Amino acid sequence: LLEERIRNAEKIKRQVEAWLNTISPRMQRIIRYRIFEELTWAQVAVKMGRKATEEGIRKEFIRFMESN
Repeated sequence: LLEERIRNAEKIKRQVEAWLNTISPRMQRIIRYRIFEELTWAQVAVKMGRKATEEGIRKEFIRFMESN
């Protein structure tokens, strides 16, 4: 049972990585920072630079997720 769960987790991981490669580099960074590195929206905005704001990054993420 454990081996099957490990195989399923690996399969899901590959699917997520493949999906990430199909989206814009900017959104890839936002997702990596927020989801995988578990940064706050404020921390994501700082890492994104270019005068990005916490609220702007959060809204951009929400709009993207709602459309996909």
